[in-house]
Amino acid sequence: MKYHWMFDLDNTVVDNMHREHFIKREDPDWVGFHEYDQVMKDPAREWTQGLWEKGVFKYGTHSFLTARDERCRQATMDQLLKLEMIPDMTSVPVIMKPAKWKEESKYYKARELLTVLADPEMHVVFVEDLLHIITTLDDLNHPRLVVLDA
Repeated sequence: MKYHWMFDLDNTVVDNMHREHFIKREDPDWVGFHEYDQVMKDPAREWTQGLWEKGVFKYGTHSFLTARDERCRQATMDQLLKLEMIPDMTSVPVIMKPAKWKEESKYYKARELLTVLADPEMHVVFVEDLLHIITTLDDLNHPRLVVLDA
């Protein structure tokens, strides 16, 4: 049996409320929301920082699954390094949407989780903050998937 922790990033691992004004409007500005300098201002959410400090991941592997697309990879990786959520650029997978991908986040994340769960020995704990995504993943009713609300 293998255990894997997967984490959403925005408003789960990091607090990005200072950037919400870019997308909480009639014409969302996703470029501004994902701008490098803006992303680098996100602090770690207190509860997630505690997981790393307590060494929870010695009990399994972990990765990040985000709806951010590949155009934001450099900012994302630099952010995770700065917050000490990854030790280097290659040892922890950060799964991101392809650039300009149009699939809804809830379907994208469900598909990516099912890919990880294709390994019959794998048990996954996924931490997410958005209710519509949590509901979609719960509806999968997969016996080796636990979804936690951030």
